[in-house]
Amino acid sequence: MQKRIVRKIDTEDKAYAFALKKLSYKDYSEQAMLTLLAKEQCPSAVQQAVLAKLKEYSFLNDEVYAARVYRAWLNKKYYGKKHLLLELKKKEVSEACTAEVLAEYDDELDYNRACNALTAWQKQYNKQEDPLSDKLLAKAIRALFSRGFNNNSIQKALRRLEQKIVD
Repeated sequence: MQKRIVRKIDTEDKAYAFALKKLSYKDYSEQAMLTLLAKEQCPSAVQQAVLAKLKEYSFLNDEVYAARVYRAWLNKKYYGKKHLLLELKKKEVSEACTAEVLAEYDDELDYNRACNALTAWQKQYNKQEDPLSDKLLAKAIRALFSRGFNNNSIQKALRRLEQKIVD
């Protein structure tokens, strides 16, 4: 196993070049960029100067980054609001930007995504004799909770499934 070589970045030019190199591979939030610079033993004053310069040239913008994370997350069809919240926290998006993104996400979208997830889950277990058995419903509820859906959306999706089966 190779050991990670820690460079000490002590000038603003080196830190800026390092940040641009990292941003050429993928986007980062402001906090994540500060973490990267700190790992390279960059002084705090240099970190702040580089961050200000990156913001000035619009290379680093938490609002745009949060919107990109949200759009990418929307392509994952079978996850709920709590999963989105964890994804934004993992990417170190600021609380204000997280609140803005979560405001766009409504209960109707959560319900539709829960129905899609339940339908996909049901395809795996459609060979069961009684699709409304307590054991199978408990499995479905656990599966939806683990994907980040709230209780209300899960209950609505299960009612919709029961209506489809009864009809």
